[in-house]
Amino acid sequence: MNLNNLLISIPTILYALTIHEYFHGWTANKFGDPTARLQGRLTLNPLAHIDILGALCFVFAHFGWGKPVPVNPYNFRNPRRDNMIVSFAGPAANFVSAFLFGVIFQLLRNTPFIPMNVSVILYNLNPASKAKPCCRIRRKKVESPRDLGL
Repeated sequence: MNLNNLLISIPTILYALTIHEYFHGWTANKFGDPTARLQGRLTLNPLAHIDILGALCFVFAHFGWGKPVPVNPYNFRNPRRDNMIVSFAGPAANFVSAFLFGVIFQLLRNTPFIPMNVSVILYNLNPASKAKPCCRIRRKKVESPRDLGL
């Protein structure tokens, strides 16, 4: 695995595992099980969801796992149905996220001018930039109408 793939895969894995586990806990909390929230696992902080061995396996073996969010089905109002919905919440969050990122990348794929325009804007916002003299605001002391070009 080269460095470029590693630099792309690590944030991707952190994002995917965090979203996956967060939505398991969020859905369980919505259906009446506060276990994940009470244990501090209902957070978007990746450190709460990353299993070190599972993350290393993701990077090097292309499969892995995160820390499972604790769920107590006895706290649900309808345990069979709610447990099934909580189980599907993590993968559903990953599919929705992948779809949204795919749409965004497709929209940006045909607009290569955006990074150049953003860099030009940032350059021009910098007061220390060496803009052309014709573009700089010149302040003159006005003493007579002739100085205004009248």
